[in-house]
Amino acid sequence: MKTLKLLYLLTALIIVMMSCKKDEPPEVETLAVNDITHTSALGGGLIINLGSEPILQYGLCWRRNEPNPTIEHNKSIIAGAYLGEFTILLDSLRPVSMYYVSINQAGISYGQQITFITSAGQKPEIITSQVIDIGVYSALSGGIIVNEGTYPVTKHGICWTLANNGLPTINHDFL
Repeated sequence: MKTLKLLYLLTALIIVMMSCKKDEPPEVETLAVNDITHTSALGGGLIINLGSEPILQYGLCWRRNEPNPTIEHNKSIIAGAYLGEFTILLDSLRPVSMYYVSINQAGISYGQQITFITSAGQKPEIITSQVIDIGVYSALSGGIIVNEGTYPVTKHGICWTLANNGLPTINHDFL
């Protein structure tokens, strides 16, 4: 009888120990950033394993010019559980800036950090007219703005210099 009680106790102990499982965090991977412009980029991640607890949120977090982004910084979070690959638009970025991106999960598990640099944007395109009607104190010229580029043109005109050693700039005479 004593042996039987000991056997029941040992069996119950084994069952209790086997039912205790270690909490496993979600397993995530950060994917490459694509379609990078001067103000946006397309980032994403891959949720490989949901872990032992339900995922409540997933998404990306990023930080400008400083490593180790967390959910305390810029983030785009999607509610719900998901297993597989996802894509998120990162917007309101600054031109010619380095960004660090991590994927995050409820838990929190971060994927590897990756970096990307936003583009500079497109410069305006102009065609300068030939200088004509050159007089002693005057000349006629102009130009056409073919494409404003990424940013709105705030000033335009003609600049010139009397120096023979370089191109005229707005630091010289201009209209």
